[in-house]
Amino acid sequence: MNNIDKLLLIKKYKYWKVMLHANQCYLGRCVLWCMRADATDLFEINEKEKNEFWNISKKLNKTIKHLWHPNKMNYASLANRTPHLHVHFIPRYKSERMFGDFKFLDVRWGKNYAPYDKSFKISDELIEKIRSTILKKFEEQ
Repeated sequence: MNNIDKLLLIKKYKYWKVMLHANQCYLGRCVLWCMRADATDLFEINEKEKNEFWNISKKLNKTIKHLWHPNKMNYASLANRTPHLHVHFIPRYKSERMFGDFKFLDVRWGKNYAPYDKSFKISDELIEKIRSTILKKFEEQ
């Protein structure tokens, strides 16, 4: 499976896509994916891409904070396994969060977010509920 296949579209813009990461061991984990096919480096984006990235990032940050009140936000643009330009938004939690009758626990709190639990699974219905909840709140911002 290609790494992009693990992402679920929340909202598409001219230069970026907001995607939900299918592995939600960090509740609300999202990825901003650059639409330009040859994009590989965050510091090589043009002015229009930069402005849109900044506006979307602030809105996504505010959305995640409003929905689940993370204690900290982590951001990562590593591109080791998927060289295309993308930035992870990883909410971190000191204590458990409940959503859709499911208990989410950040077992790596206080440590690097990676390696994260790649075996973590929730139902497709709950994934869709997270995605649609983010979209709804995102569009209210």
